[in-house]
Amino acid sequence: ILAGDAFRLCRLRLDVLWPDDAGLPGEDPNLNATVIHARFGETDALLTADAESDVTRQLSLGSVEILKVAHHGSEDPGLPELLRVLRPRVAVISVGEGNDYDHPRPETIGALDDAGILEDTMVVFTSDNGLLLGEHGLVGKVVPYEESIRVPFVVRFDAMIPAPRTDERLALNIDLAPTFAKLGTAKVPDF
Repeated sequence: ILAGDAFRLCRLRLDVLWPDDAGLPGEDPNLNATVIHARFGETDALLTADAESDVTRQLSLGSVEILKVAHHGSEDPGLPELLRVLRPRVAVISVGEGNDYDHPRPETIGALDDAGILEDTMVVFTSDNGLLLGEHGLVGKVVPYEESIRVPFVVRFDAMIPAPRTDERLALNIDLAPTFAKLGTAKVPDF
């Protein structure tokens, strides 16, 4: 998938903005992370994967309603400028709970607060399915064990979940997309 590729499914359109080439062996993979502009009806989203401002500042971008914050909310000095250009109403940060990098970084949270969208930022903590990958050293998340489909799931989204609450049940990977749609008040299309 390279810049210029486009995909359509019903009213959903995905336009690949980056990378413009496959990159070189040994090159930082974040410099070749896939950046996608998604449009569903009148709603635009910028999906940045791990591409931070060193990539996004090279792109011709306009305003969007939703920004998927790059690289799990790592520190990105160009994020304030990106927020000024995009003017998102909602930001989403996906990050592993208890990660070794202290993501999302305080600088990222500060940039979202300064842009006035912190209250509308959904921070999602999930797991990397560590039971299988970490504890047992297996090669992937697709092994046929119940543990490979169950993940811890924590959401911080002040706009819809003002008071902390705990539910001890584990979420399934398949639960994540409809949960995000519900939290974002989106109607899930019938296919």
